[in-house]
Amino acid sequence: MGDVLLSTPIANSIRVKDPEAQIDYLVLKGSEGILEGNPDINQVIALPHRTSFIHRIKEYFSLWRKYDVALSPVSSDRARLYGFIAGKKFYGFYNEHTSQLSKFFLTDGFLFDNINTHTVIHNQKLLSFIDIKPSNKVIPPFKELNLSNTVLTQEYIVIHPYPKFNYKMWDKNKWVELVRYIQERNIAVVLTGGSEKDEIEYCKDIEKATQCKNLAGKLSLGEVAHLIKGAKYFVGPDTGITHIAAATGVRTIALFGPTNPVKWGPWPYNYSHGNPWSTNSNNTIMNISIIQGEQTCIPCGKEGCKNTIISYSDCLLLMPTKLITKQLNI
Repeated sequence: MGDVLLSTPIANSIRVKDPEAQIDYLVLKGSEGILEGNPDINQVIALPHRTSFIHRIKEYFSLWRKYDVALSPVSSDRARLYGFIAGKKFYGFYNEHTSQLSKFFLTDGFLFDNINTHTVIHNQKLLSFIDIKPSNKVIPPFKELNLSNTVLTQEYIVIHPYPKFNYKMWDKNKWVELVRYIQERNIAVVLTGGSEKDEIEYCKDIEKATQCKNLAGKLSLGEVAHLIKGAKYFVGPDTGITHIAAATGVRTIALFGPTNPVKWGPWPYNYSHGNPWSTNSNNTIMNISIIQGEQTCIPCGKEGCKNTIISYSDCLLLMPTKLITKQLNI
């Protein structure tokens, strides 16, 4: 979801230049919620990850040269194939290992940089091919939510405790400790989360231990964004919801472990001064505070200490709660 969200400045740049342009997004099914309510986009086309051969052929025919230009910030063979099919001209990225056949699909492109350039800035290189001035505005999803029926009519902080992968996970007991710290200062805590079983159970455990408000699995991404926008703070790990929070302008505290913040740090609200983050980014820029572990090995760029998505990261698990609480002006 973060990949899709951080591509929205491309659509915003085109919309600013041409208010009448037809701007459609092609995403994999399950990612379309990140574009909910986006005013720059005319249509979102969500394709299934897997389907029958006949269905794929029908997709190809329905998209064939439908657009004057196709842009893809994703450097993958699948993205290059769909861009070639959909656009009369197609601009995107390639990797050092990309085959000559896959490169052939591009009208023109850039070598993908996965280390030294923030995703927002990197994506906007594509706009140089169509002579459009880049906008740095990340557009969060939005859907109206009646906050008075959802949370207490008092100040609240939104916490999204559960990332998709173990290697981005903080300690559940420390989330409980953080929630209690906030509650002791007469500020409500609202949990958000997706609808997956493990995520629902994780949030329920925190709810039972603290009696906080738990909305995990109950809101769309647009509604989550509206909820976050009204909060005093948002706290979350390296996940798509944290990028949404950053784009709403709310004070956002992001817990980072092995992930490189230069490439994937939350984009500060209305920021426009080049790469915002360095590899060691224990600091605050505008509405974003990144908190990294205290180990010297960060960011290692690995998927946990065992370099598998099912392993955990010591730099996160050992991160003390005080690193977060000292960022909360409550």
